Parts: sequence; structure tokens; C-alpha cells
Amino acid sequence: MNVSKKTRTLTTAAILTALTFILGLTPIGYIPLPTMKITILCIPVLIGVLLEGLSVGMWLGFVFGLTSLIQIFMGSPLGQLMIGISLFRTTLVVFIPRLLVPMVAYYVHKLIRRIGKSITDKAGYAVAALLGSLTNTIFFLGMMYLLYLPELDQIGAFFGTNATGVTAVLGSVVVTNGVPEAIAATIIVSAVCIALGRLYKDKRSIKAEELEI
Repeated sequence: MNVSKKTRTLTTAAILTALTFILGLTPIGYIPLPTMKITILCIPVLIGVLLEGLSVGMWLGFVFGLTSLIQIFMGSPLGQLMIGISLFRTTLVVFIPRLLVPMVAYYVHKLIRRIGKSITDKAGYAVAALLGSLTNTIFFLGMMYLLYLPELDQIGAFFGTNATGVTAVLGSVVVTNGVPEAIAATIIVSAVCIALGRLYKDKRSIKAEELEI
């Protein structure tokens, strides 16, 4: 990695890290629901991994998880209940889906690049962002359900329902919030990555021309 590429990567990572903290620690990055908060923090994670690679994406995924854990300690009712049951299981639910987001997006994008370079900038970014966002929703809710299956009645009672009600809520969230969230992520991430990708290429072309003078 040359100096300019390294500088760009560090700068991009720093900006996206700051953005993730801002979104994660303010109401801007969360869609409030009666029993939980659905997040759009996967967007900077997806932009980071698609533009700067897996290491940057994994770091941003970790920051995403960290902000989620901080939110729990700041007073999330559901989070407080989950920690009261098991801090270890709560940590797994918070971090593993966030770390899977950049991994899925990176390898999906890499696979599409092998299929054809001409479709990378358009379909590649879109498909990677879509599947990355859905990974966050499905694994977060799925792990919450599976890891807390023995306590579903306790969780349901906390919110005035039962285990069946909790299951219904988690299933509905995938459809009513996860899908729109994934569509929004696809549009935003694709647009940003295509624009910045072209900007980076233009800068490389300008530098090449300067060297020829």
C-alpha cells in the first residue's frame, strides 16, 4: 500500500468511525420501536468495507457493536433485561451480527467482481449492501431469539405479552423494518461508493498526468 492509499484509508476509516459513534450514540442512528431499536448503522460499515477493504469494515463493525452495547448501558429497557439475564449472551447478540455485516458484504462483492468487472460498480455494491444489511437484521433478531429462548416468557412478561408474542414481534420486525432498512442501505451505500470510487479513479488519473508532464 503506497502512502497516498494508506492516508486515504486511514482518513476514510476515521471519518466513518466518527460517523458511526455519532449515529450510534444519538437518536439519529436508531429507529425506536416499543420493545427495541432498529439501527441504520450498517450503512457506514458497508461503505467502509466496500471502499477500503475487510480490515476497515471489521473495525467499523466492532465500533457498531460497541455503540450498541453502550446504548444498552445507557438505559435500553430490553437491553437491561437481557444483561440481567446474561451479560455474555447479550455481548454475543450485540457484536456477532455487526461483525458479520462487513464479512458478508466483502465476500459477496468479491464474488461479483469475479463474475464480471463491468457490473461491479453497480450491481456489486447494491447486492453487497442489500445482503450486508439483511445480515445485521436477521442475525441480530435470530440470535436474540435462539440465545434467549429459555427466557422468552420472562422477556414477554416484561412487555405485557408472552413467548408467542415476542416471537411474533421479532418476525414482524424483519419484514416491517429490516426490509425497508436494507433497501435504504442499498440505495445510499451504492450511490456513495460509486461516487467516491469515481473520485478516487479521477484523482489517480490526475496524478498520472502530472507525472507525465
